Order: sequence, then structure tokens, then C-alpha cells
Amino acid sequence: MNRNFANPEAPNNNIIIDGTLWGKNYRNNEMATGDHNKKIILGDIYAVQMGHFATVKVCSNFNLALRSTDPYMPSEVGLTGHKRSFYPYTSLSSLGSYKIPESFLINSGLNKTVDEKYNIECPDVPAIKNNFSTRVLYSDISVKNSFTNGYRIFRDLHYQDYSSAHGELVSLIEKAGDIFCTFEHATGYLAVSASQLAAD
Repeated sequence: MNRNFANPEAPNNNIIIDGTLWGKNYRNNEMATGDHNKKIILGDIYAVQMGHFATVKVCSNFNLALRSTDPYMPSEVGLTGHKRSFYPYTSLSSLGSYKIPESFLINSGLNKTVDEKYNIECPDVPAIKNNFSTRVLYSDISVKNSFTNGYRIFRDLHYQDYSSAHGELVSLIEKAGDIFCTFEHATGYLAVSASQLAAD
């Protein structure tokens, strides 16, 4: 609790114009008229350099060790010259520039915030494929007594992309001329064309 006598009409006042008007004109009884109270300069009341503070221990889910100053009030920073803070991080002061609420910004570094949204215009072209986890490549046919090894020659269009609905392709197993494949969440059978089988 911090009572600092802040008022929107005189938020930064710390100069008392006439300190005797309060004692001469204050009346706190039913018989008093409003004329005496009107003679009191209200700015002098808010300029009194005093306040009272109370510190209590409470159980909280917030880590008070991560309490920080509040820089999200730029109008107050421009008016007073400093951010909202708290004791004992900053020393106590009764000056008028410190008559602003204290900072209750807790765990500011851990708070989740959403960044600004950016709309990026994409060209009207097919999507660029950069995931080849379900692509099967095949080489040229191996010819016996050949100068080149066909198993090491892969043509540009000698591949087949399969659906990734069952995850990535894990392994290929050949059994009696057939190819069985294992995906992350399923198994499958890859057909081999008759022309490839006849030529192999």
C-alpha cells in the first residue's frame, strides 16, 4: 500500500504555495460553511511530501523476484522522467515526480505475447516441394558385362512420390520380385512394372 496523494489535476506538484491556509481555513463540523474550505489551495494539499507504506507477506503464484519496472506508460515517462517502479528497487521519495502508481509488472520476460501479423503475397505458382521423405528413386537397369554400372546411374525423372498420410518412408524390402515398404504408421506394397521385371 502506497498513499502518495496523487491527483489528476496536480500529479507532479511538490511546491507548497501557502502553508498557512490549511490551518486557518479548515473546518470539519456541521456548522461550518463551504466558504472556509474554498480558501484552501487544493494543490498545496497534494504537494505535501509525505505518505505511508505497508509491507506484508502473502502466498502468491507469481515469482516476485521477477518483478520489474513498467515502461508501458510513455505519457507518464515523458511527464515525470522515469518509469513506474517499486520499493526497494528504487528508493523512497516524496517528490512530486514520484506521485505515480507503483509497478505491478510481474514475470514480464515469461509472458506470452503475439507478434504483429504480416501478410506476405505469394506468387501464383505451384508450391515448392522440399520434403522428400516419401520419394522412391530407382536406377538404370543393370546390364551384365557392361562398361557402366547401371545401379549407380539415376536419371532426373526416375522417381516416384507417394502419399505422406501414413508418415515418412522407413524401409523398403524386396521379396520374390515385389517391393514392400514400411511407413511410420502403415505398411504398403509398391508395384513393379512388367517391363522392368522382364528386362532385369
